[in-house]
Amino acid sequence: MDSNGTVKLADFGASKKLADIVSFSEGCKTVLGSPYWMAPEVIQQGYGNEGVSASSYGRKADIWSMGAVVIEMATGRPPFAELAPVTALFKIGSSGQIPAIPASLSDKAKDFLTLCFQRDVKLRPSASELLSHVFFQDEDETARLDDTSSTRLSSLTSS
Repeated sequence: MDSNGTVKLADFGASKKLADIVSFSEGCKTVLGSPYWMAPEVIQQGYGNEGVSASSYGRKADIWSMGAVVIEMATGRPPFAELAPVTALFKIGSSGQIPAIPASLSDKAKDFLTLCFQRDVKLRPSASELLSHVFFQDEDETARLDDTSSTRLSSLTSS
């Protein structure tokens, strides 16, 4: 995040050239990433779990990761931060639970995160679909998020 509140996110922990590991028809075939931000299908891939391709995952895995980043921005901690990484992997991959959504967030933000954490990949919205969510349409909502993020950034950089 820069001093103007502009946030740019990319990669989510798997530093590989996208062209080397993904195709539009086949999806990704790696199990790399940071546990607390990994989508269930990334953890499950290769195991043939119900509703998950045994060979790949796609771009919607980044939607889950984005939801995790929003929780981290709101709370200062990623989802399931109280758990050891392996325990978090197990919980995300097999428990059926979604991360706790902070009660302090607005109803619009909570709804947005609920969509990001839809466990069924087929029902999880795409980035294009999420851009039309009311959370992004409400200027007061984004201003409040900017204020919160700027305050958190100031506290991190002044330490």
